[in-house]
Amino acid sequence: MTIHYFHRAIHSGYSIERVSKTYIDEIKKTENVKEFFSPCGEASFLSLCKNLRFAWKHRNKTGINHITGGNYYLTLALPARKTVLTYHDLTPVVNTVAKNKEPRIKISLKKYLWFYLPMKRAYRIVCVSEYTRNELQRLIPSISKNKFIVIPNAIGKDFKYSAKKFNNENPVILMTGMTENKNMVRMVRALKGIKCKIRIVGKIDEKLNKSMAENGYDYSVASNLSDDEIVEEYKNCDIVAFASTYEGFGMPIIEGQATGRVILTSNISPMTEIAGHGAQVVNPYSVEDIRSGFLKIIRDENYRNILLDKGIGNIAKYQPEYVVREHLKIYESCEFYKP
Repeated sequence: MTIHYFHRAIHSGYSIERVSKTYIDEIKKTENVKEFFSPCGEASFLSLCKNLRFAWKHRNKTGINHITGGNYYLTLALPARKTVLTYHDLTPVVNTVAKNKEPRIKISLKKYLWFYLPMKRAYRIVCVSEYTRNELQRLIPSISKNKFIVIPNAIGKDFKYSAKKFNNENPVILMTGMTENKNMVRMVRALKGIKCKIRIVGKIDEKLNKSMAENGYDYSVASNLSDDEIVEEYKNCDIVAFASTYEGFGMPIIEGQATGRVILTSNISPMTEIAGHGAQVVNPYSVEDIRSGFLKIIRDENYRNILLDKGIGNIAKYQPEYVVREHLKIYESCEFYKP
């Protein structure tokens, strides 16, 4: 079986490609795999045309094409009903609608090119969570429900249990990402006056940096880390804080659980779906609730141990073997599908 994977441009970000790599590397062991990165990361008309031309040139005419995330409009250049899409979230629409940044006609066009048309042409639509599937079906209710399949992201094999005595006197709290939905400002406010070390992975903006320095926070920031360095960040922390206001999945939850770290996350979907019962959940819009969650974890050893045990038990369903098997089922049925 030959599979062509189409990724976003290299400089568009790394999160989607990193989680895709986990199952693609395993599939490479048994199947003929080729990977392609779009040449342009911008959303201009010219960039879209260049990316479409690139996809047309490298399309798998008789086999399977899989768009791993982002450039869903590439289905226009790929064989209909021989293409699989993976949707991680609805960020292109959610961000523009929530902030009212773009005219209604532009939002409608984005919905058509990024969602309706690709889903209409695709053979199957992989959603990384039940939440993402439900959101897509609400957004474009005319698409057949039979097309949607939930396959979660897989934990990278580098994320393994690493024993560490919890530092309840001065815990290291790991936070990842700096986009607005990551809720960094509220989480930082919640920690004011609590003795801890805040470790931020991401590019912190000057306003937050200045505020933290003026208010005496003990913090450090790192960005552009390698895969190995990211794994070390999890090993070195005591708590993984991921109280986002919006996600399609939430990799830090299962990566932290796999490493054996306590998780604080939001009490909304899909975070509750992904975490199972292995996390302290809080209202992401309440600084007071986030603060109470941190204090409960820090002060209650028995509670921490319960969360750790449940977290380790939760990660079984996110192992690469399961994710690979489910993708191969789709590819096999797609290969023999006659439009």
